[in-house]
Amino acid sequence: MIWLINVHNGKHEKFQNDLPRYAILSHTWGEEKDEIHFSDIHKDHQPYKTGPGRIKFDGCCQQAKADGFDYIWIDTCCIDKSHHTDYSEAITSMFTWYQTAGRCYAYLADVPDKATSTFDNDFRRSRWHTRGWTLQELLAPQDLVFYSQSWTKLGEKASMTSMIEEATGIPAQFLGGFRDASVAQRMSWAAQRVTTRGEDMAYCLFGIFNVSLPIMYGEGASTAFSRLQEAILQRTPDASILAWGLDLQHDDLHPQQPSTNRYGNVLAASPQDFVNCGTVVPWENGHSGQRLDVNGGYYHLQLPLHTTKAGHTFGLLKCYSRPQQKGCIGIPLCQVEPGSATDEFMRPKGSKAIQLFDTDSSQEPSNLRIRDLSLAEDIRKFDGRYGYSIEVPASSKLAVFDVYPKDRWDTRKRFGITGVDFLRHAKQLSWIRLRHNEEQSPDFVVMLELEISLSQPQLTCHLMVASRSMELDTLAREIPALPSLSRFTGRERASNGWCNLTVKQTTKRQGGYVVYEISFAELERRQVDYLDITSEIELVACDRRLQFLFEEDIQLGPKVNRAASSVLEKQADIKYKEIRLSSMKKELERLPLEMAESEGFLKSLTNQDERLREKKNGILQSISFLSERLPMGVGVQRLMQWHNSVAQSLSRTLPAQDADIELIFDERIKLFMRAIAIGHLGAMEYLSGQLDDATKSSTTAAALSTAIKSSNIEALIWLLGRGFNVNSQDGDGLTPLGRAALEGLVSVCLLLLQRREDIGLDIDLEGFDGRSPLALAVISDHVEVVGLLLDEKASISNMDSDQHALTLAARYGRVEIMRLLLDANADLEAEDGNGETPLTMAASKGHDGVLQLMIDRKANIEATGRNGSSPLAIAAYEGHVRISRLLLDHGANANARDDDGITPLHLAARKNHHHVVRLLLDNDADVDAKDQWGLSPLAAAAYEGFEQTGQLLLDRKAYIESSANNGRTPLIWAADNGHHHMVQLLMDKGADLGAREVGGRTALEHCLYNEDLATTRALLGKRLPEERQDIRLDRAMNIAIAKAFSGVVRLLLREGCRIFTNDQKSGFLKYAKDCAEDMGDDKAQAMNEIITMLEDAITPRERGRSRSPNAYQQSRSSNDDDGKHDDPRWKHKVARYQKGAKRIAIESLVQR
Repeated sequence: MIWLINVHNGKHEKFQNDLPRYAILSHTWGEEKDEIHFSDIHKDHQPYKTGPGRIKFDGCCQQAKADGFDYIWIDTCCIDKSHHTDYSEAITSMFTWYQTAGRCYAYLADVPDKATSTFDNDFRRSRWHTRGWTLQELLAPQDLVFYSQSWTKLGEKASMTSMIEEATGIPAQFLGGFRDASVAQRMSWAAQRVTTRGEDMAYCLFGIFNVSLPIMYGEGASTAFSRLQEAILQRTPDASILAWGLDLQHDDLHPQQPSTNRYGNVLAASPQDFVNCGTVVPWENGHSGQRLDVNGGYYHLQLPLHTTKAGHTFGLLKCYSRPQQKGCIGIPLCQVEPGSATDEFMRPKGSKAIQLFDTDSSQEPSNLRIRDLSLAEDIRKFDGRYGYSIEVPASSKLAVFDVYPKDRWDTRKRFGITGVDFLRHAKQLSWIRLRHNEEQSPDFVVMLELEISLSQPQLTCHLMVASRSMELDTLAREIPALPSLSRFTGRERASNGWCNLTVKQTTKRQGGYVVYEISFAELERRQVDYLDITSEIELVACDRRLQFLFEEDIQLGPKVNRAASSVLEKQADIKYKEIRLSSMKKELERLPLEMAESEGFLKSLTNQDERLREKKNGILQSISFLSERLPMGVGVQRLMQWHNSVAQSLSRTLPAQDADIELIFDERIKLFMRAIAIGHLGAMEYLSGQLDDATKSSTTAAALSTAIKSSNIEALIWLLGRGFNVNSQDGDGLTPLGRAALEGLVSVCLLLLQRREDIGLDIDLEGFDGRSPLALAVISDHVEVVGLLLDEKASISNMDSDQHALTLAARYGRVEIMRLLLDANADLEAEDGNGETPLTMAASKGHDGVLQLMIDRKANIEATGRNGSSPLAIAAYEGHVRISRLLLDHGANANARDDDGITPLHLAARKNHHHVVRLLLDNDADVDAKDQWGLSPLAAAAYEGFEQTGQLLLDRKAYIESSANNGRTPLIWAADNGHHHMVQLLMDKGADLGAREVGGRTALEHCLYNEDLATTRALLGKRLPEERQDIRLDRAMNIAIAKAFSGVVRLLLREGCRIFTNDQKSGFLKYAKDCAEDMGDDKAQAMNEIITMLEDAITPRERGRSRSPNAYQQSRSSNDDDGKHDDPRWKHKVARYQKGAKRIAIESLVQR
């Protein structure tokens, strides 16, 4: 039944089943007196009401009329609160009414029109988004329209999803349909909403979770919410309902849990507990198998249990928090009676659920019972067990001043709660501080030591004296760690100088549980030693501070030494430069005189050269004249004979100079080349007349190359004067200028450059190998040639086949050439074709002189090369200690990362450059830095098996359990790669043998799968602690049996003797016998040894059931049905075993 309002007359009309089309209003209630109520409509009083209620009523009617609706529903007007049945029905039906309405009008009384500049903020901050009932009014309607305080349309839900998501935290995808959202997600949407009545916080969620429950105002908010959760659990197996109290800031190594475990409920107290659950979703197959039932005052559920390395137990839920794609939510649990066989657990009050990773999700769930907290009185009594009360005589001048931990102390009842989560042999400390009314007196401090041994409690009181100035939490932290604690414990009497005090304890029962009464009394006329524990704490603090300073001094030592060394080196460098500067000044004073002398000598040489050249030219002209004016009357044949005789004469005169020349077939060209080689210009003049133009063109490169290689300047000048092509390439692919630059022929280079314009010389022309003359000069370290080329503006940035000239100078360590290039404004940061900068190249090749010069010229020491590697990273990879130190001294970042997140320390560790590793660590390199794969420097060293580097990193506090993205620790890397010495080092340093990678394998299992016995022995070479049952030696044993590793089985039995039960050993024996049936002959003897060892490891009682006189033979022959006894190979194996057993027995007898 539903009451609707006729928009045409404002009257009520009742409907049962066939509802007309109607609109519905969503709003926030104002003052009771301003709202139009059911009675106002029914008694026709509503026309006389004014104010906000009237605005909502009229606006809704008018908008409904305009939209074609004849009826509206408004909660203030259409619910008869005077009739309980109707009222309850309305609340439980409300979600359906909003869902079936033709349109919903959301009236926002605190939001102005959309045209205002503050609309976005006003909409997001509207009170409508904070109320509990409006959550279902947002989610249920398909057609929802928002209106401002003046009934101006603001927009539809479908077009405002982004703004609604920002205002409510509800993802836009769920605004159109939310049934795919998890229970935890839906609860999180209500976490920050409020209702006027406490119970309504649960009632307003009935429709969202599709439950129907009786409305019972007065039951209390927590009871109503518990009923809602129990109803949800009956409808859905979604385990996320238990994920409340989620803390995503802590992990399983450091869960944030209360200092004492008091009884808490498995269900949440309110939606606020789900505030961090907005991203919690079930596993893909997580909608089955985790139901929770209520029966007999207990919640019954099945959950897998996981115990962390820190000793905390968590129940594993089939859900996780995004964006993680793995792991699960764990809820904290502890046994009510630790150490007993009971299945009763509790979720400690105030504890936090966390996201867990690397858990074994395949394990069988445990049956758990958790008490229903409606039995509050029983819970209070149980929480109080092993607690304590304090009694101080009223006549005493002492009073309880403080207790610690404070969250265990009930001030009103003057009672301390110790908690219920006690492991066997666990101790718990509580502290009481008493203060005398004398202002100068020290305080009395009582340390209450509660120990549970074999489930029996024992409380010991330790009375001591401490200064007023030291806080009790500081005392509680420092006292248990005192090396001399035994001097102060075990005392029940103490004196503070003003009074003598004694402490006593008595045991009594409260509600069936043991509690303690701590009483104090003053002693008269008894001498009690005065021992102030504060002084001892301060002394220990001084020692600790001193040790810290020593350690800091040790750490700073290398840095101070390095800084002092750098200062001295720089001072020496400055001194050297001062000496050079002084020498240069003297040189400058001498240079003018030497220059004048050289100029005079040059003038004399020039005059002499001109005279000789004039005479030489005369000879050449005569030769040319004679060659051109031979008497033609003698005939062609005679002239040919004459030329041949001249050639023969020249052949005797021109000796063979070069093997390559002698390979020339044409005799005239060969003689021409000989003449060039020795600079016989006359012969060159004569012979050139015998060569046609085509022949001359083909010999240009060879002729110029021959003149240059023989350093015959006159021949080169003659050739250039005759138009030989100066840009041609010789047989080696070199141009004339390239040849001169490569061989450092300064005079040739100068000659070519001086005639550059006349002969058309291309100064940057590359040879066959792609290198320019400047590049060739740099590679060959010809400083003067580089200077000449730079003076002629040779291109510095011209790319050769792979590198710039500046990068070439860095590559080959050409310091002086580097200086010339930099003086010519070469770009220090230029990258060559391979992505290398001059700085990275110098760092790679280890040229510290070049590097220092570039640093002096303000090169960017963080400029990266290929893959984003810094110069320091490159130097570290190559193991250049001096280069690395130079860069670090000039401020290079020791933790710079390349494109893969790799640091210099990673590279040095990976290459075993331990000297560089030490240098980087001395310069604050992050010893635990991880690359993009999650590898630390220690993992890199372990992967390669470099013990020396690993030892150095461990000495510098590298985290030994640092895991990569695949979950592998350094121990697993070392084990999988067979580095047993590295494994031994890590084990000696306390590496966790039980650590597992993402796939679940341990280091030990890797060794077994790899059949690496040496590393396996290294792993099992140390005794294992009894409590480390998580190492899963059982899996390792099964692998060793399957592979017939008898030596490993022996080691595992030795290490697992305290862990393996007889049932496990019997299981191993059965598995070994099964494996023996399929084992080849080559492993039969090893399997025999394994079976014998396993039989000997079982206790006599079990041995009688598992062992036979000849267990191996029996395992081979007992199954007669399979026909193996007829197999000749089988008989041979049995006979061989019997023969071996007989031999062993004889040897044993002889030894006796």
